[in-house]
Amino acid sequence: MDTLSINFFCGEYRGWSKARFILDNDIYHDYHFSKQEETVQVSLDLLDGKHTLQIEFYGKTEANVLFSEAENKIVQEQFLELRNIYVNNVEVPEFITYSGVYAFNDQQHKSATWFGVNGTWTLEFQTPIIDWLLNEKILIEEKYNPPVITFSQKVNIEKEKLKKIKDILSKL
Repeated sequence: MDTLSINFFCGEYRGWSKARFILDNDIYHDYHFSKQEETVQVSLDLLDGKHTLQIEFYGKTEANVLFSEAENKIVQEQFLELRNIYVNNVEVPEFITYSGVYAFNDQQHKSATWFGVNGTWTLEFQTPIIDWLLNEKILIEEKYNPPVITFSQKVNIEKEKLKKIKDILSKL
């Protein structure tokens, strides 16, 4: 069994933030934050395959926002900021955290880690989670750092192309 540790920075105004942790549409934990920095543990005792983790930020009202008319800005409010995710005490690469989507008021925000409006952050993942994380890392690295082809490999590729051209020409 794997354990997710999700680290949050929390804003408080007239009460602390609340969040539901939902695994595959089942409420796993209803969490009430009580300090500025907290880590929530989620045990992953799941069958191998595709899964969904949702974090629902809820319960915030206008009473949880202090707005300064003079400065025309929010001075203090209730919010959550997802800082880090760990699997078995090993930090997950940031690109995984940013692959989640925060949805609220019929809007979807990719890469959002700051929750200031009641809504739900969703992350699709697979188990075994360590294998999935490694595969995702490899895919990202190949996307942004394509494998290098050596000079001798390039020569061999060109030789193969020439051979195919010669074969086609000999059949004409």
